[in-house]
Amino acid sequence: MASTTRARSSGRIRQATAVPAITATFTTTASIPRSTILQPWEQTYALGVNDLGEIVGLANDGIDAHGFLYSKGNYLRLNDPFPGAFGTEPIGINNLSQIVGSYTYNNASHGFLYDNGVYTTIDVPLADGTYALGINDRGQIVGTYVVGNTLYAFLATPQQ
Repeated sequence: MASTTRARSSGRIRQATAVPAITATFTTTASIPRSTILQPWEQTYALGVNDLGEIVGLANDGIDAHGFLYSKGNYLRLNDPFPGAFGTEPIGINNLSQIVGSYTYNNASHGFLYDNGVYTTIDVPLADGTYALGINDRGQIVGTYVVGNTLYAFLATPQQ
């Protein structure tokens, strides 16, 4: 049976549910041409895509690494959520253009939801680190949290 814990995030998330570990194998089936995606920065990693063709990922412009959203031919740099935070890495995006990922602050990783220009931190209580990895169109967020050296999965469901 899955255990349930509360997740902090400005009141948006009702609960986070730990789920049993699963094993999956994935095969890369497509690549994105450099001329389409990798042009603006020195290194670019596409990490998530939605049905609208919007892409999120991580880029390095030769000075620092930062997140990005590619939508309708335009790039939006996703800066760190606040001073002192760094390493913002968007990983998932749904069809409502809500973005999830993680950033580092005070030597710990924190999950985030980025929605209409606003960051909401997602932390599983008592975890050493939280990583938001995917979001569906209902706003449910899946991810991983760390306690000691052990990784656990979570499902965070928005308040209704």
